[in-house]
Amino acid sequence: MYKIEPFTIKTTPLFQSNKKLENHKPLLSVLIITYNHENFIKGCLDGILMQICDFKVEVIVANDCSPDNTNEIINEILNESNENPFIKYLNREHNWGAMQNFIDAYKNCNGKYIAFCEGDDYWTDENKLQKQVDFLEKNTDFNLVGHYVKSSKGDDLGKFTKDIFEFKDIYQKNLRIPTASIVSRNNFEIPNWFSNVYGGDRAIIFLNAQKGKLKVLPFFGSFYRLHEGGSEHNLKRDKFNFAIRNIKEEFIYYKLLKNKLDVSTIKKRILKNHYYMVALGIKKIEPLKSLKSIKSLVCFYFYDKIKF
Repeated sequence: MYKIEPFTIKTTPLFQSNKKLENHKPLLSVLIITYNHENFIKGCLDGILMQICDFKVEVIVANDCSPDNTNEIINEILNESNENPFIKYLNREHNWGAMQNFIDAYKNCNGKYIAFCEGDDYWTDENKLQKQVDFLEKNTDFNLVGHYVKSSKGDDLGKFTKDIFEFKDIYQKNLRIPTASIVSRNNFEIPNWFSNVYGGDRAIIFLNAQKGKLKVLPFFGSFYRLHEGGSEHNLKRDKFNFAIRNIKEEFIYYKLLKNKLDVSTIKKRILKNHYYMVALGIKKIEPLKSLKSIKSLVCFYFYDKIKF
């Protein structure tokens, strides 16, 4: 991995390229949401500041009122230079929740393109943004481009049997392009239902796929961390509530797509999670949870709202 250590903002490639293009509008916005990432946020910003680009970049950092030292670390980095107008820091005075924090940060993005990176992930290829923007500039029928990602478990994420996807593909395959790999066009509005989903990556893919094709480039450009403080890790500890979350999210997409596409695969995933919840309640001798699961299953069969 290319590493900048130690550094000041003034010496980084991204600052230098932005300085040369200071009279230009940003072509790309980097959107970072962070919460309790004191051990990771510097690495995240390092990966962004090392980017070598021939276009101007703005960076939006949205800290959701982290109770740890995330705010202090971000301010320490920003204070290394008096000239950092390309970094906009949104430090929330109270906790907004991940999706509301994301939505507001998205509204602050002014670039033609948006790159995404959560505060506990980081980029590993100094030419990542240049490669992805070059692709989108040359291929106007594509709306999103990702790449391969390494995870802290040693897995290779983002590798599929093909590298081009259309709208009809994404829910038949439950396509998940890792967030830290995504660069998309800034050409879609955030709908009302967005705040009710739990997986921002999936929603971003869904919205982009309605605008154009999706591409996965064959290079490793970022690192995805799985750690005990991560929201996904903590939620998976409670298997019952994790299944509830999956059902609620699948049902949102089911309602959006049922009159447009074959939603049989989504329906199967919803039913699978219901059966899992019933079995889990029986196994742990928790009849109330089993009854709630059965009630929800009946509601789904009648295409009604899932209530818990």
